[in-house]
Amino acid sequence: MRKPLHGIINITQSMRNDIENPLSSKQERRTSLLIHISNHLSMLLDDLLDISKLNDNAIKLKIEKTNLSTISL
Repeated sequence: MRKPLHGIINITQSMRNDIENPLSSKQERRTSLLIHISNHLSMLLDDLLDISKLNDNAIKLKIEKTNLSTISL
């Protein structure tokens, strides 16, 4: 699932970066939205794969206290 999704992102980005055939402002907005949604789907897929690995005990969850003020986004 990841390869086709990244293919969509790459093709859309190449359309946006095509100097010889620039997009209209409407097409630019639509391709930006497509890339944004595709990136969110990619992160969701990564989360689902992590959950699957946790369920299969392929990775172990390490629970510990964390100081949230030290985490930067």
